[in-house]
Amino acid sequence: FPVTIRQEYLIFEYLEKGIFSSLVAAAGSGKTFIIYYEAICLCLGEVCFGHPTKRTKVLVIDNETSNLHKEGRIKAILKTNLPVSLD
Repeated sequence: FPVTIRQEYLIFEYLEKGIFSSLVAAAGSGKTFIIYYEAICLCLGEVCFGHPTKRTKVLVIDNETSNLHKEGRIKAILKTNLPVSLD
């Protein structure tokens, strides 16, 4: 008999709940800003790149960025007027 698995997304058909996610791109392409922006939107339950999110706890594992740079990037994101759209 067919089994129906219902996927639950935290960000519209992009980031699935309970799944490890990784973003890979060239150095300097904005990966860290994207990841931290998504994490902040999820923590606040804010719209992310034009899509509604489900408020949740987030764990970001970033082995490439120094703590000083992480703090600066997070502060820069929080100074913007959430939400940010890609339009």
